[in-house]
Amino acid sequence: MKTNIKYSLILTVFVSLFINAQVNSNNNQERNDSQKEKLYLNINKDNFAIGESINISLYILNAITNVPSTLSKVAYVELIDAKNKAIKKVELSLNNSLGTTKLLIPNNIQSGSYKVIAYTNLMQRFNEFSKKDITINQEESNVSNFPKEALHLHANKDIFTTGEIMKLSLFALNKDMNTPSSISKVAYIELINAEKKSVKKIKVKLKNSLGKINLFIPNTLSSGSYKVIAYTKWMLNFNSFFEKDIMIYNPFKNDFNGSKISDAIVSNSSTTILPNSKKATRSLVSLSLNDMITEQGNYSLNVSQRTPFVTTKKSSKNNKTNEPSITYLPEIRGEIIKGKLISETNTDDFSRMKVSFSTIGKNGFSLVTNADKNGDFLFIIDKEFSNDKAYIQVLNNTLPITVKIDSNFTPDLSNLTFQDFIINEQIANYIKENAVYTQIENAYSAVKRAKTPKNSSNIKFNNLFKSFKLDDYTRFDSMKETFKEIIIGAWIEETKDKAIFKVEKTKNATSAFSKALVMVDGFLVDNHKELLDFKTNTINTITLYEGHYKLNGAMFNGIIIIETFENNYTPKNESLIVHKFPANQVHKAQYLSDYSDNSNDRIPDFNTNLFFENNLHGNEKINFYTSDITGDFDVEIQGFTKKGKPVLIKRTFTVK
Repeated sequence: MKTNIKYSLILTVFVSLFINAQVNSNNNQERNDSQKEKLYLNINKDNFAIGESINISLYILNAITNVPSTLSKVAYVELIDAKNKAIKKVELSLNNSLGTTKLLIPNNIQSGSYKVIAYTNLMQRFNEFSKKDITINQEESNVSNFPKEALHLHANKDIFTTGEIMKLSLFALNKDMNTPSSISKVAYIELINAEKKSVKKIKVKLKNSLGKINLFIPNTLSSGSYKVIAYTKWMLNFNSFFEKDIMIYNPFKNDFNGSKISDAIVSNSSTTILPNSKKATRSLVSLSLNDMITEQGNYSLNVSQRTPFVTTKKSSKNNKTNEPSITYLPEIRGEIIKGKLISETNTDDFSRMKVSFSTIGKNGFSLVTNADKNGDFLFIIDKEFSNDKAYIQVLNNTLPITVKIDSNFTPDLSNLTFQDFIINEQIANYIKENAVYTQIENAYSAVKRAKTPKNSSNIKFNNLFKSFKLDDYTRFDSMKETFKEIIIGAWIEETKDKAIFKVEKTKNATSAFSKALVMVDGFLVDNHKELLDFKTNTINTITLYEGHYKLNGAMFNGIIIIETFENNYTPKNESLIVHKFPANQVHKAQYLSDYSDNSNDRIPDFNTNLFFENNLHGNEKINFYTSDITGDFDVEIQGFTKKGKPVLIKRTFTVK
C-alpha cells in the first residue's frame, strides 16, 4: 500500500512538472510567435544592367496579426549570386514599418541570375527572409536589341542676332516603332559653324521623350551660316543626328561669311490666316489648339515675328551605311561619364578603389563608384545641374594613379553641307531691326525676369543633427577654433600628417571614432587636412547629420555639410581631375508680358517671340499678349501624334 502511495506521489509530481513545462513551452511559443515578422519586398523591375541601382521598398508586418510591426527599426538587403554568396549588403532604417533604399549594382560582377533578399534581425532568428529573382546583364550586350532613336528639334526662328536666346524644343522618337522614345534621358545640342567646328555644346534632360532648352548665341561669333545639331549618345552609334540651318548676325562683325547678297524678292511659305487676325499692340491673343489640331499628341507651339528668309537648299548625308558598332551606351537613366584608372606602379587589381564625382554650386552634389579590376569605372548622373565642371578623385589613395575620362564624343560632320543664305534689302533691314530689339530687351531683362522654379539642393539626408549659421556667433579666424568654440557635436583630430573631422557618436552610429563625410558646396573633401587653412569668413553655414552613412561601400560616421556664401569652393587637392563637359542647362521659364493692368506701361516691349512652349497635347487654350512690334506674326505648331505621325501647322496674324 505504501509502495502504491509512493508511486502515486511520484506520478503526480511528474505529471505536474510535465503540465507546467508544457504551459511554459506554450507561453514561450506564443511569445515567440508574437515577435515574428514578415516582410514585403518590392523592387522597381526584374532586369538590370551593371551600374544601375535597384530601387527597394520594404513593408514590415507582424506575422500573426498582420498589423504593421514596430519591433524592428533596421532591415537588411543583400544581393546574392548563383553560388549563394552575398555580393553586396545594405542597411536601411525603418520608419513606421516602412523603409526605402537603393542598391547600386557593382561594375565588376558577371551577367546572370541573382536574388535580392531582405530581412530583419527578428526574422533571422527563424531563418526567414523575403526574396526576389532578378537578372543582371552587361550593358554592352543588353543594348544590342535596343531600337534606333531619332530627335526632332523645333526652334523659335531661323535668323538670330548675337546676344539673343534661341529657344528649342526636342522630341525623342523610336525610329523602329515611330512612337515616342523612352531610351535616352539626355540629349546633346551643338552649334556648328561653316568650318564644321563646334562653337557651343550643351546637354538637355529628356523627360517623357521631351526636352526644352535655351541656347545663348555668343557675342564672339561671326555673321554667317550655322547649323544646330541634336543627338543622343545612342544615336552616335549610327552617326545619326538632327540638323537645322540657321543664320547668325553679329552687329559688330558685319561680314556675312558664306552668304550671298542678292536683290531677289523674298517669298514666304503660304499660311492660313487666323480668325480675327488683326491685333493691336499690347493686346490679348487667345488660341484654342483644338481648332488647329485634330489628333492628340505631343506638340510645341511657337509664336514669333515672321522672318523673311530665302536659301538655296543643300542636303547633308549623315548616316553610316555599314553595320554600326556599339561604342556608346544608351543613357537610359542619365548622363554616363566613363573613365579609367591607370597605375604608374603596375597595379593589377583596381577593384578596391573608389572614385568620387563632385560638382560645386547651390545644387552641387557628390557620387561615389567602384572601379572594376581593370580600372574602368562609370558614373550615371541623373541630377540636373548647371555647372560645366566636375572634380574626380580617387578616395583614400596613396598610390600614383592617373585618371582618364572619356569625354570626346560628337557626330561625324565630314559630310555636313551648309545652306547659302541669300540676303536682300528686306532681310538686311529685318536683321538690323532685330539687333536693335535684342539690345533693348537685354537692357530691360532685369525688370522682366521670368518666374523660375527654385533649385532645391541635391544633398538630402535624414537625421538632421544641428545647423550653425556662423553670423549668429562670434566668428573665429581658424577652422579649428570654429569647431572648438561654435560647432557642438563635431570636432577635428589633428596629427602631424593628417586631420580628421568627426561627428560625435549618435544613437544610429556604430562608432564614435570613424571618419565623417565632409562636403563643401557639394564637393566631397577626402583630405580633411586641406580644410584647416580654409577662410572661415567665407562660410555661411555648417550643418551636422547624425548616423552612419554608406556611399557605395565607403563608410562614414556622420556628415558635415559646409556651405559658403558664394557656393564657389575651390579644392586644393593636386591629384584631382577637373572634367569639363557640356553644362546641363537648367531651363528658365519664358517671361510673358501681362497688360491686364497698367503696371508695365512705361517699360518698352520689343519682344519678337511672343510665346514658346512644348509638352502641349492639343487640347489647351493659350493666352499671350502682343508686344510693341507691328507686322506679321507666325503661329507654328510642330510635333507628333500619339501614333508618331509628324505634324506641322502654320497660322498667321497681323499686329497693327
